[in-house]
Amino acid sequence: MSFTIISNEEISILNTNTETRTVAAALQKYISQINHLEAVRDMTAEILLTVDGKTAKVKTDSDVKGNIVCDFAIKMTEDGPVFEHTPKEAITSVPIWEKEIAFNDLVDQLLYGENIFARINLFVTQSGGASYGLTFWDNVFSNGPVKDVTCRLMYREMDMDISYICIGLSGDIVGEIPFNASKNDVSDIERWFSDDVLVSIVPSKENDIINVEELKPYAESFSEKYGLTIHCLDSDEFYSDDAGSFSSDQISDLAKDMKFFRDYAEEHGLDHTNEAFLFAADGSPALAHIYETETGEINIAYCKF
Repeated sequence: MSFTIISNEEISILNTNTETRTVAAALQKYISQINHLEAVRDMTAEILLTVDGKTAKVKTDSDVKGNIVCDFAIKMTEDGPVFEHTPKEAITSVPIWEKEIAFNDLVDQLLYGENIFARINLFVTQSGGASYGLTFWDNVFSNGPVKDVTCRLMYREMDMDISYICIGLSGDIVGEIPFNASKNDVSDIERWFSDDVLVSIVPSKENDIINVEELKPYAESFSEKYGLTIHCLDSDEFYSDDAGSFSSDQISDLAKDMKFFRDYAEEHGLDHTNEAFLFAADGSPALAHIYETETGEINIAYCKF
């Protein structure tokens, strides 16, 4: 079995004692397992690493395939399909950044460097056998925060229900990071992605119906404007829940257009849902949340660290 995560991570270490060196060693191990594609089926990754004023940056040229090809198979029997484990295909794991000399030199210096900073952006589909993102760093800080170490993550497990976790595990913020950033705080982000722009309208009573002909032109205009798929539009349901890419200038318009469907549903006595989480396309640790307030407004809240 496999699962996919998105993880944007920032780790800062003032490396002066045994505890901080333990975190530096964990960072070194983590970078090594990324570099060797441990338990990875496929991955895109980008790492910026600074040690005592020297900086190097590496990234995958495209989606790279890992050394886990198949760890289960489906066997047909008289009683139906049965999952059975199969040997993992043996592939020599060559470091994907083995020729990045400057980067590897910094990785080697992690235990001895004093001022360390890393930004890691991952999109990884993995099997069991190695942990990434929140699972990895939660284990590193299982005994709590470490003085002079800051660790913050924006994390999502793609195959679970849609949810984003923006959290600090060590440093000035420990726990969930609030959506209290301003629009100016994210003004440097030019483009946003979303896995789930959810707009839904359904009848609230058994005999109610959606006027398809009336709603259709608005739904089609919304779909065309943002490149979003309408999954359903009939008398029982209007439903659009799709991934999309948006310029920063489109975010306010997206919220206004989502409010149109909210107001339409209210005026016609229909139930509705409007929500979207968006993350920065450049890998910056930032989120935007479009949601409906208790008073019926459609708001945009930002989180950035």
